[in-house]
Amino acid sequence: MLDVNLSDLSGHTSMSSESPNEQHLCKWIVNHSTGKQCGLGFKDPNELQIHAHATHVKSQPRDQPLSCGWSGCTTKRKLTDKTILGRHVKMHTGSHYDPTYRCDYCPLKFKKPSGLKRHMMTHVLYKAEVEAEAMILFESTASSSLGN
Repeated sequence: MLDVNLSDLSGHTSMSSESPNEQHLCKWIVNHSTGKQCGLGFKDPNELQIHAHATHVKSQPRDQPLSCGWSGCTTKRKLTDKTILGRHVKMHTGSHYDPTYRCDYCPLKFKKPSGLKRHMMTHVLYKAEVEAEAMILFESTASSSLGN
């Protein structure tokens, strides 16, 4: 059983103090036989992320395969270590960082350069078509101005 010091939960809000729409709730399943969730609410998604990592991710036993205990998570991804599991849990907690890799052709942003590179392939064919059309337009304009 995991000991949790209540003084460490300074960002925690009671379920009755605010409406659920203003809270970020921890949906980590703490009892698999009953499906009971942790249920702690936080005002800020970053506080929820810190809680989920410190309380649930770090407490995963070393001798068992890692799995995401977030209610409703159906990931098939291999969570080979606690760092990868912690990164995965950010999806659930809403604790997102500002992606720094931005697409030059559309408003999408990515957290890793590999994600942007993979995405850019969707624009390669489109860009080639636009460049070909521009070249045709340029050639037709150039030939018509030379003919005058």
